[in-house]
Amino acid sequence: VLHPIAMQPALRADIPVRVKNSYNPSAPGSLIDGDGDPDRTITAITCKRDVTLMDIKSLQMLGAYGFLSAVFSQFEKRRVSVDVLASSEVSISVTLDKKQSQGDIKSLRRDLESFAEVELKRDRAILTLIADVKRSSDVLATVF
Repeated sequence: VLHPIAMQPALRADIPVRVKNSYNPSAPGSLIDGDGDPDRTITAITCKRDVTLMDIKSLQMLGAYGFLSAVFSQFEKRRVSVDVLASSEVSISVTLDKKQSQGDIKSLRRDLESFAEVELKRDRAILTLIADVKRSSDVLATVF
């Protein structure tokens, strides 16, 4: 996977980049250029397996302030990294970096449970659909 920032010099100079599959080098691969393919809604799909998901729900009612700050101060204290995050006023779902020790995760959970309900879900996956941001509505309508 190429990061978009790594692609910018080639795209600015109008130089197409071909991405090949190292497991199947005879395949044509994907051509990335400034035009894209308007007929393709989704340009790539990635999957990250064996992910640990942590759901954190505030024990307070709506309108309580400081929940996010309290949660992330515990992550900092335990030096636990977050991979992906989704949040609302009273709940946060995060995926944890695979490199985290189980002891650190257990300590973090104990700390968080002083002010939140915490649920760990192991062996999950993150499925990512890559598309032109201008076509996000098309992707959502097609996939969901």
